Amino acid sequence: MKPRFSLPALVVFFLALALLVALIPVPLAGQTNQTIQRALSSFLTQAHSWTLLQTFNGSIRSPFQNFNASSVLTSGATIAPTNGIHHVSGTAAIGTITVPAACTPTCVITLVPDGIFTTTTGGNVSLASTAVVGRALIMTWDGTKWNPSY
Repeated sequence: MKPRFSLPALVVFFLALALLVALIPVPLAGQTNQTIQRALSSFLTQAHSWTLLQTFNGSIRSPFQNFNASSVLTSGATIAPTNGIHHVSGTAAIGTITVPAACTPTCVITLVPDGIFTTTTGGNVSLASTAVVGRALIMTWDGTKWNPSY
């Protein structure tokens, strides 16, 4: 008879359970169900995200990220990234980011500003922001809009 669960799956389950016990605020006595549900939901969301990231080639990457050498993009009304990481030069506003074919919801692109450009909400970017030179701007695709990290 074949076991229902593999040994690695059981190990992951028990590690997750141990982490859950460690992360829930103690003591729970007197806590409302809503507080406990929020703590559990937060933990499960973080654990699920970590598990999804670990799934790709055993490393922490989103499905789209391609870490080959990338060209420098010039800021403008529309930019078209082809890799997971791009330097971006210039100071023009970016309103639209072309979604790469391999990009699915939760895909992540890292933009490294070489100039102080801005993002606007006129296209498919959800939040107006101002780039900081040398500080990575992480853009996450949700299927409709790019969501900047700052």
